[in-house]
Amino acid sequence: MKWLLPVLDTLIAFVHSLPPQQEQRREHRLEEFRRSIMRLRNVDDGLTEILSFSSELFQTSHVGILIWDEDRGQFVSRCMVPGLRSAWNVYDPFFVTITEYDRVITLKELAFLRDAHDREVLLRFCKETQASLILPLILNETVLAVLFVGSCPAPDIALIEDFRTYAVLALSNSIIYTRVESLLVSLEDKVRERTQQLEEATNQMIQSEKMATLGVMVAGVAHELNTPSGVILNASENLFETLDSFLDRMAIHEWLPDTERIDRFIEIIRFFNYHMLTGNPSLPSSAFQLRRRLKQTFEELSIQGGDELASFFIDHGFMTDIEAAGVEQVSERIKTESLFAQIVILYGEIGESARSRFIGYLRDIAGIYRNVKNITASAASIARLVKALRIYSRSGAGDFVKANLEELLDTTLEIMGSIWKNQVHLDRHYASIPSIECDPDRLNQVWSNLLVNAYHAVRGRSDPTIVLATEAIGNRVCVRIRDNGPGIPEAIREKVWDPFFTTKEQGEGTGLGLSIVRRIVEEHGGTIRFTTDDRGTEFVVELPLEGKNRTQVARNAPGPGRYDWR
Repeated sequence: MKWLLPVLDTLIAFVHSLPPQQEQRREHRLEEFRRSIMRLRNVDDGLTEILSFSSELFQTSHVGILIWDEDRGQFVSRCMVPGLRSAWNVYDPFFVTITEYDRVITLKELAFLRDAHDREVLLRFCKETQASLILPLILNETVLAVLFVGSCPAPDIALIEDFRTYAVLALSNSIIYTRVESLLVSLEDKVRERTQQLEEATNQMIQSEKMATLGVMVAGVAHELNTPSGVILNASENLFETLDSFLDRMAIHEWLPDTERIDRFIEIIRFFNYHMLTGNPSLPSSAFQLRRRLKQTFEELSIQGGDELASFFIDHGFMTDIEAAGVEQVSERIKTESLFAQIVILYGEIGESARSRFIGYLRDIAGIYRNVKNITASAASIARLVKALRIYSRSGAGDFVKANLEELLDTTLEIMGSIWKNQVHLDRHYASIPSIECDPDRLNQVWSNLLVNAYHAVRGRSDPTIVLATEAIGNRVCVRIRDNGPGIPEAIREKVWDPFFTTKEQGEGTGLGLSIVRRIVEEHGGTIRFTTDDRGTEFVVELPLEGKNRTQVARNAPGPGRYDWR
């Protein structure tokens, strides 16, 4: 192949020795090349254009370029010369030498170079690349690339210098374009990374605010858990004692010797079970009058010693609803109602010695059922509070799901009750609102912050009241939380949304509450605003039914006498 290159060069030289009329066309193409460099391209596109135009301009057998590769730290070859190295080190003698020659170098002039070392290095390069022209592309004393050209007609140095200038511009533009493109990609990656870090920081901030709110609740929650826990412990102890007494009375056949009466007694127990589980035993206010009327009724029925039976009926809530109807209804109730009648009849039939055991047995059963009901109710209370705490304390942003806002509000109120401890009158006005698409955990944070703020506003007042209302407005739902506190002072109304601004005592809040609340509401495509005066403050949260459109909430200027954020 190497023997073919000189032949091609000779043929090309012969063709160009004929009277050509190509100068004008070359100058025209050079102008086109100059205009093309105004368009930014990546390095590969720039090299392709430089090599393509070089081949056309010099009418040569081959053209190549050695360009600096930042990633490899070497000059790499872009040409089709057989046997040419693919990469050149930056400390190669050629690149050390060429830096001093920022001009077009022809093979013919090398013989006249005074510096023998430079002459030898450059001649060796021309031999290796089979070049007759060397065009160093240097910008600010930095070698960007080296263009070399095979055999070509006698060059127009002025024209070639113009081309070299344009090539430097084209290549530098391409390099800058590629670097900017790379920086943009890197910047986009960093923006994504920073956005993710910001999201994580926001989630941590929200979780920290949750934990701060929970810290305020701890004492109340401990009290709320302690009360049902104490009930369970006491009921359990009573249950053990009652069971011991119950087991002592198990020998029914000793005081109810016949089977028929035992069956009736078991039936009474079944009725009694239903009464204790479904009723609400309480001591009537007119217990003395009822006891006296019961004794008279028992005497009318020829039942002696009815004091103990009368006390049993009153103590276990059998007479509570009779009190409202009137004492005169006692006799009729005892005669007509199955459970009353069966107890009274069996009590009258058994011997006097067995009556105390009979009543004692019923009292034990009542005690068992009462303790079981207390344990069940207390355990349910603990379960509700623990569930509410678990839902509230969940970390991170979740998926949007269909959720009922009123159920979310009730979950938050379950926890708020541990703070309020019946010190606040809560007035709920729930409308029939549809479920919405939302992140329930995030919205629980909204309600808890607004309700805690409302509580802090009303505590210490003679009539602390918080009103909670919901309504549907078109394709949105609205939640209003109003308190009858002193209102937000005008001097700080513009600051309430600022991060870390708080009017609470140290340890009661981080100052992130309302800032986080507004962010969460906006993430749901909703709006939040408040109105306030000396009669109280109302926060209004509006949320779309479909929580997909995340809109940026704009702030409206405050109207006279109120401050309104939208």
